[in-house]
Amino acid sequence: MDVDSAYLHGKIDHNLYIYFPDGYGRPGKVGKLNKALYGLPEAAQVWHEDLKDKLKSLGFAPLGSDTRVFLNKSSTGFTAIDTHVNDGTRIFLSEEEESRLKAGIQKFYKIKEKDTSKLFKGLGILVMRTLTEEPSS
Repeated sequence: MDVDSAYLHGKIDHNLYIYFPDGYGRPGKVGKLNKALYGLPEAAQVWHEDLKDKLKSLGFAPLGSDTRVFLNKSSTGFTAIDTHVNDGTRIFLSEEEESRLKAGIQKFYKIKEKDTSKLFKGLGILVMRTLTEEPSS
């Protein structure tokens, strides 16, 4: 999943001004930015905060050890999302979970689907559980 114009969704919470580019017809004037632009040092952080807020509203929680990974467990299944800039790789346990996530994300962002299935043919998932008793040998 790819979010269209991702960095433009993040709102800047402080005053930031830029000079108009040459040829714009306003020499010496500045403009105040209300949203992040690609190339700003804080653009990725602002975008990630916006995405985190939206995913939390959909019932996701960031993984404590990696805040780019978001998890959601519901009565119909489990979803994990690994985010990187404006892309998200998802793992679902059901098609219902996939449909629910897509519908939720599309409330906030315009998305493009990418066929990344070929990249993860060898993906293995290790599930670790805390045992209450020793396994029998």
